[in-house]
Amino acid sequence: MRTLMLGATGDIGGAVADRLAAAGHEVLALARSEAAEAALGARGLLTVSGDLRQPGAWADLAGDVDALVHAAGVLGPEMAEIDRRLLDRLLAVAKARTRPLRLLYTGGCWLYGDTAGAVATEASPYRPIPAFRYMTDAIGRLETAPGVDALVLHPAMVYATEAGVLARCYAAARAGRRAEVWGDGAARWPLVHRDDLAEAYLRVLERSPPGETYIAAAEAGVPAYEIAARIQRRFGRDAAPKLRDVEDAVREHGPWAHGPALDQRLSGAKLMERLGWRPTHADLLAEIGAEAA
Repeated sequence: MRTLMLGATGDIGGAVADRLAAAGHEVLALARSEAAEAALGARGLLTVSGDLRQPGAWADLAGDVDALVHAAGVLGPEMAEIDRRLLDRLLAVAKARTRPLRLLYTGGCWLYGDTAGAVATEASPYRPIPAFRYMTDAIGRLETAPGVDALVLHPAMVYATEAGVLARCYAAARAGRRAEVWGDGAARWPLVHRDDLAEAYLRVLERSPPGETYIAAAEAGVPAYEIAARIQRRFGRDAAPKLRDVEDAVREHGPWAHGPALDQRLSGAKLMERLGWRPTHADLLAEIGAEAA
């Protein structure tokens, strides 16, 4: 399958691009700079020079591929407008195709909001934090767009060893500081390892009928406070994690900081049952306990 990959220079998109290439896809990876092109080329990926902010310069390629994976974004006040203009162009190209474009759009767990102790599924209503409401609008557009076989994948909170949602906690523990937990300490995080998520993208892209939505969650909800405490103990830090007011975190990091304070539980059962997804990382707390400090 010839696949145009948006976001291949990112933490998630990079793992997805590598997994698709390993499975035999001809991956065309969007790269904004010469350095990015060189890094992607060194991994054996074909590159396309272009910027999300200027889709007119490269988006016509969507007319000549079998599939497109959208796993890119620009954090900041313009991210909604950038995504809207990108979809405007991609959907115009798709409409002119002689066969539908298989387009896999990346949402996220924060589109489901606080799940109030329940386990959310793909049938649950969206209640996004304001910073990411534009994604639900985008999904609505894709569901009715002519020329598109739309698919949606909602990753849980993504981690790898000392990376992703764990990075801040590890950095604090290594520096001898207390790890921060935003909010009142009651938040639970649905989790998925980056490598398992990459496998989920592959299975959705290759095996799913069009029009489907999936949640990629290997663990439904793990207490964020316990994750931070467990990481601290790995480095001999016995002090309790530091609770930080959400609005204070938002002032420093931006409105996306509401997300880690949500108490969420999400199910990945549909992905497992329908597409045979089998996460290899399904107990983060045990993994932290087995790591060497």
